[in-house]
Amino acid sequence: MRGRSPLPTPEIEAIIDAWISGAYQRAIALTNLWQYRHEKRVCKGINPDGSPCTHVLARQAKGDYCTRHRHQNPKVKEVVRKAKAKKKSSRSSLRSPKPA
Repeated sequence: MRGRSPLPTPEIEAIIDAWISGAYQRAIALTNLWQYRHEKRVCKGINPDGSPCTHVLARQAKGDYCTRHRHQNPKVKEVVRKAKAKKKSSRSSLRSPKPA
């Protein structure tokens, strides 16, 4: 561990204390602030159990979501909704009318 101190910094200690005390919103806010200051981009996705995704994105990654949570991206949701609507309308136009 060259260049790193073995003891946690006051920022890290504050984050840990917030998690331990159960102040989760504060802990998440402090974690986001720390990541922003240290130029770490983290996925904005939410896991099924309600916890935030902790996947660190690569510098060249497009967007704010990892591959596991990309379906939670509002832009992707809009594209998928339009594609489904288009698919439904094309299917309904292909149906032949029932003979009388």
